[in-house]
Amino acid sequence: MSDAERIEVTLVLRRRAEIPDDLGEERETITREELATRYGADPADIDMLKRSAEQHGLTVTQTDPVSRRVKISGTLGQLRAVVKPDSLTRVTTPDPADEGRVVEHRQRTGGLRILPEWDGVVIDVTGLDNRPQARPHTQCMP
Repeated sequence: MSDAERIEVTLVLRRRAEIPDDLGEERETITREELATRYGADPADIDMLKRSAEQHGLTVTQTDPVSRRVKISGTLGQLRAVVKPDSLTRVTTPDPADEGRVVEHRQRTGGLRILPEWDGVVIDVTGLDNRPQARPHTQCMP
């Protein structure tokens, strides 16, 4: 596996505040903007992640305060410097969508260690592991 390989990962950030259990019981609905303002990612957290990612040579490709997601891209080597997996290997496994085929992919095992400034802000990292997740269960009608 080459550290020069370009990939994109998604960082999931903490909420500003927990969503109350009775939120859906209100007579009025909450707009996407209200959801972002009350319960989405804090703009200060997003700004800190942007600065930190850029300092490590990474590119922020997308931010979504409502879903609390920040996508960053760079080389595998750059990403390993900020999101340190215990183990990340290239493996070959059967393709779940095509039983006669195999696919090559990255597989992560063990934990992740993130930059100290991200601790408590980033609650999840997805995308380092790109193994196939499912196979389609639909069939075309003749």
